[in-house]
Amino acid sequence: MPEPARSILAEASSWTLYALDPAMPSTPLEDERLFRGFRILGQAELTDQGLRDELTYEFNWGVITHSASSLCWRPRHGIRAETPSGTVDVIICFSCSGAHFAVDGEPKIFKTDTSRNPAPTFNRIFEGAGLSIAP
Repeated sequence: MPEPARSILAEASSWTLYALDPAMPSTPLEDERLFRGFRILGQAELTDQGLRDELTYEFNWGVITHSASSLCWRPRHGIRAETPSGTVDVIICFSCSGAHFAVDGEPKIFKTDTSRNPAPTFNRIFEGAGLSIAP
């Protein structure tokens, strides 16, 4: 995971989970809620540090164990972590094993590959927070 995303996730005082519609809207509606260009199906605050650590560990394990990725880019999971000194947005597509990071709202995206292995943990924690994951 690239810096400063790693530090911000570790030190964040606030984590927001986003369940995303994997189809990027061609023309967003005026009142539509978007996260990095994708429709928000639901969002929830994640305050449990143990669950935050579990998501971070699983994601990092996915990065270490990834083997190949495809190019579908249909993310269903998003995370925004905030500290007083910065914000990181993480968007993950477990279908193609890709992840994008954006720091402090900048348009520059850091990309990495992950594996599909963390998906069940992400789904469990997101669903435990009351979010439904798009099919």
